[in-house]
Amino acid sequence: MKTDLARYDDLVHRIYDAALDPLKWPGALAGIAEACGGSRSVLFTPAHAPAQGGFVFSHNLPQANIERWAVKNRLEDPFVRELNARGLMRKA
Repeated sequence: MKTDLARYDDLVHRIYDAALDPLKWPGALAGIAEACGGSRSVLFTPAHAPAQGGFVFSHNLPQANIERWAVKNRLEDPFVRELNARGLMRKA
């Protein structure tokens, strides 16, 4: 797969812009999904749901799915379990 360097550069700039302005994360995540050949993307804090001070930014992911994950599946998430098992995640 050939990488379009101009599109890659634009995406990197969108990510940096979003890091400084959280309102830009949905647009940056749309670009990430497109670059990966996907239709959805999400950036979230694995240890804390939004109600606990964490965050979730998504692209094309239903809000009901995000809420269900935050309430029910967050602690069952295989990535969260593995981070905990390896001692790579510190809970505040």
